[in-house]
Amino acid sequence: LGRFEGYVFEFSTKSKKCLHPKRISEYLQIVYDNGGEKMAKDVLDYIVIVRSKVLLMHSCYHAFNEEPEDVKDAFETFNGDYQQYVQLFNKIVGSKYHPGKVSIQKPMTGIKTKLKVPIGSSSGELRNFLQKNSLMVLDDIFTTQGIVFEDILDMDNAELMAVGVQTYSQRKKLLQAVAEFKEPPPLPADWEERKTQTGRPYFINHATR
Repeated sequence: LGRFEGYVFEFSTKSKKCLHPKRISEYLQIVYDNGGEKMAKDVLDYIVIVRSKVLLMHSCYHAFNEEPEDVKDAFETFNGDYQQYVQLFNKIVGSKYHPGKVSIQKPMTGIKTKLKVPIGSSSGELRNFLQKNSLMVLDDIFTTQGIVFEDILDMDNAELMAVGVQTYSQRKKLLQAVAEFKEPPPLPADWEERKTQTGRPYFINHATR
């Protein structure tokens, strides 16, 4: 444990230096000047994920040592840093920061663009998924952040925490529901899945057919 304490101290010192809002402000300005809004947004997404992992390590360490006040301080520091990150992004880029939401660049004058919208991407699909898995308490969080169903299929624990899903049990339940959605449980014996000509799935029980 003593060696780990040294590692935590060193890691904490470096993370405070590298992830300090003032340092992030300078870095974000350079990224925006050279790569535009989308690159700045992608970089800040990554910074928030890294900062979340720092929070995870600190909170686990202090919880293991039964130091609830230090756990509380870790979360309060994270929330303070995150708010400053958002304010810096809004100031530098000139638009609101939405973690996890795909930013769409305005087309250049004289160039016609056509956006391809994924089939079935809607807040209704996400809401149905949350209702089915008894997670409607997260609906307001995802709606505020502009997150759609396709977004949560690729989000990990740190990203869920970054967008505001602070309760561990909710993140665990959501990730499990997503995993089951991606890989549904196997069919019972003698059952087979088929699809109609229009692509709609249906099931056949060969034992009673």
